[in-house]
Amino acid sequence: MTTENAHKASQNIKELLEEDIKENMSVSSVDQSLIDGIPYAICWKDLNHIIVGCNKRFCEMIDKSIENVIGNDCSYIFDQEGTNQLNKVSKQVINEQKEMHFFIDLYGNKEFEVFESPFNSKKNKLNGTVMTIKPKAPTVDVEMKKRIIESIESVAEHVKK
Repeated sequence: MTTENAHKASQNIKELLEEDIKENMSVSSVDQSLIDGIPYAICWKDLNHIIVGCNKRFCEMIDKSIENVIGNDCSYIFDQEGTNQLNKVSKQVINEQKEMHFFIDLYGNKEFEVFESPFNSKKNKLNGTVMTIKPKAPTVDVEMKKRIIESIESVAEHVKK
């Protein structure tokens, strides 16, 4: 998936949550089914950075059940450095009330792309943030691209003969 698609998914989720989340930040079972069908890890947190909801992909990514995720902060899930980075960005998202896009190392050396946005209740009261996480797409260096192109050209040349 592209960064643009992840951004659109983040915006769609934000809109869904803003429309349908009640004051206590619970989600109806219909909305949970829709959120679970999204191919990105998603969670939403209150103003104190406590996770109050997530989708199946988020639980799969961290290898924990939804019951073990909800009610905890990120320190329950990620290492201290990752938690500090996420909380710092969450504070900025809340204070500035704008979406942030960033990359973060979680689980040692695995880099993730994150979109985090503020979301409001139906009464336009700031409730917290919604966060979309996906593994960063691997990059291919220039030399590797050259070797791939040369290999393709070689195969194409061989096929022509």
